[in-house]
Amino acid sequence: MDKHVFEAVAEAFSTVLGIQVASDHCFCAEKAPKKQRWLLDVMPGFTCVLTDVKVFSMPKGTLHECKRHTHGTCAVVDGDIHYYGFSCKSASRADSSVPADVKRNMLANNSSSTTTGDTYRNGIMYLRKRKPAFLIWENVDTLADNEAAPDSNINTIVRDMYDEGYNVSIVKLNALDYALPQRRLRLVILGIRKQMESLGLELDDSECNDALAKAQRSLSSMKQRPPSVLDVMLKDTDKHVQTSLSKLKGGQRDCSTKASKLGWPALHMDTMQQHGMRWGDVQPDQKTNDSPWFQSLPAREKECACFARALQGEKAVADISKSITHMAYGFTQSETNKVMLPTILPGAKMWVQQRH
Repeated sequence: MDKHVFEAVAEAFSTVLGIQVASDHCFCAEKAPKKQRWLLDVMPGFTCVLTDVKVFSMPKGTLHECKRHTHGTCAVVDGDIHYYGFSCKSASRADSSVPADVKRNMLANNSSSTTTGDTYRNGIMYLRKRKPAFLIWENVDTLADNEAAPDSNINTIVRDMYDEGYNVSIVKLNALDYALPQRRLRLVILGIRKQMESLGLELDDSECNDALAKAQRSLSSMKQRPPSVLDVMLKDTDKHVQTSLSKLKGGQRDCSTKASKLGWPALHMDTMQQHGMRWGDVQPDQKTNDSPWFQSLPAREKECACFARALQGEKAVADISKSITHMAYGFTQSETNKVMLPTILPGAKMWVQQRH
């Protein structure tokens, strides 16, 4: 979706404002070591990979740890486009550690100590200090919950960005609408700075709003149906697939769920009974049992895979890393009969029963 968003913004700024937009990556900031390694692999070789978004709120010229360059420290540079995804962990429906009443307005409460609130405030500080001409921010759609309340998260975002000199537009997108076989709802915040100091331009509200409206129309025109996830999976002979399989075989473990003090067998027995199944009757067929992928699973995950097939049939897709009562299931689009993935959280292990 990011590619479509950028293309829509570039088209809007070109046709409405007469500004040609192209991207040249300057830096990124990420605290998690695993994600840092991924960024080092996929970002252009000159891109700084800084280790914390807190550097956004530091004075200009402050040096910060950089994983890219041999001298070890770099400063944040001024950019014309700020593409930012602040942490969604605390705002996600999947995070039960943050109470619902805190989630509803966590961005309005400056004293609230959550990863979402902290990284959001650092992003606002970047806008204040660096004044980029355009911004493209994204996060989970739950930030638009309770939007009628004055102190809701989405109203806080609009108000804070307006205070920093930006006209903004909020767009709700689903990856399914942009040729990706996955249900993934995202909130995209598009912003244009009226006083573009770096470009020597000054815009009025009408010009900004016309460009934002054009970007939304462009995004709507780009929609296209996704393929089935069964049609885009790598072949078994692919080297990346084989590497993943080898890692799974070497990392077998006896997995127990935290969802029940009685242990996973009792939880599985109870859950299957609720669905009119007998525990011993939920078994793999011969083809599934012979699969090296199935054999790589620990016992609990094997039962989750079999249970998913019993519920969904041949085109079973489920996150078997979760307990049997909290598995996220894929689905088949009724109008196309194509299999789609659910939203996938970090650490998920998706089981796909049928390959085409």
